[in-house]
Amino acid sequence: MEIGRKEGLQEGEKQERYIIVKRLIEIGMPDGHIAAVSQLDISEIEKIKKEMNCEPIGHSM
Repeated sequence: MEIGRKEGLQEGEKQERYIIVKRLIEIGMPDGHIAAVSQLDISEIEKIKKEMNCEPIGHSM
């Protein structure tokens, strides 16, 4: 039961991180800044952008 709870918390944290990343993308924050704040790789940020139907803006930091 403890393992299931831990996994559930981790999944919730991941979802919250993605929500924040999506908001940062929407306001036009550069990918490099989003990566630094979210601790996600640029490739993961680009994947989220594709899911949102956004075009990659660049990798400036």
